[in-house]
Amino acid sequence: MSVHERHATSRWAGDKRFRTVPAAVWVVLFWLVLGAPALEATERFEFFGDRTTVTLTEDRERTVLEGNAGIRSEDLVIEADRVEIYGAGFRYAVAIGNVELVDTKREFTLSSERLRYDRDSENLQAEGSVVLEDERNAITVRGGFLEYRSDEELMVVQAAVRIYGEDLETRSQLARYRRDTEVLELSGVPEVRRGEDDYRAMRIVIDLDRDEVTMHGRVSGAIGSRAEDEPGEEADEEAAEEPAAEESADETDESAAEESADEPDEPEGGARESGSSEAEGSSRE
Repeated sequence: MSVHERHATSRWAGDKRFRTVPAAVWVVLFWLVLGAPALEATERFEFFGDRTTVTLTEDRERTVLEGNAGIRSEDLVIEADRVEIYGAGFRYAVAIGNVELVDTKREFTLSSERLRYDRDSENLQAEGSVVLEDERNAITVRGGFLEYRSDEELMVVQAAVRIYGEDLETRSQLARYRRDTEVLELSGVPEVRRGEDDYRAMRIVIDLDRDEVTMHGRVSGAIGSRAEDEPGEEADEEAAEEPAAEESADETDESAAEESADEPDEPEGGARESGSSEAEGSSRE
């Protein structure tokens, strides 16, 4: 028995509140603690982990799951290195380390380093290398922090935000994404690349359903910039032809030099011939 387990067991023996036991046992304890009627009124959920520590003090109920830990309901699964559930009716869950969330009801998956989830409101906050895959709208969202407000179907993303969709790429420091209306609002030095076009402004609003882009503040952009910024095959061919052209020019110079060396010394011969003709003409006169 480890030091942690001995300590937990001794505390349990003293005040009947703490103990470390296999996770499967706590499924039954949860049923007894929360009560069968309460579970029938709310959504039932399960939890699992290699090691489990439970506190059953009234109004301070807390369960810590470690090693392949997670919670599971009918529509939601959260897995992580460590999961802690607490609050009245174990309302809140905090997952830490290699967090993976799958929400089949709302059709999205999420990964991060840390996650806080409210079982009652179904709101969540994620931080640390957040990646959300919105399967419903075919959008990928990346950022340092993400908050999801279930009642509004609103996602607020902050810090190095990147959003990718079909023929769409955006960058900003802040993004508000309404999943129900498919409207994306960007601020904090926003940039949008849609097809071959680039857009920049103080604030950019994209209606993904209508395929409309609205820009506010100082606006700049470029049409067909991607084709210009990224050299194509023609540019590669021109670059490849440059050495060949230089070689051809060198060969021409060498040939001209050889022909010049084989010919007689025209300047000297011509000067002598000219001088001789002038002398003959003077003597005749």
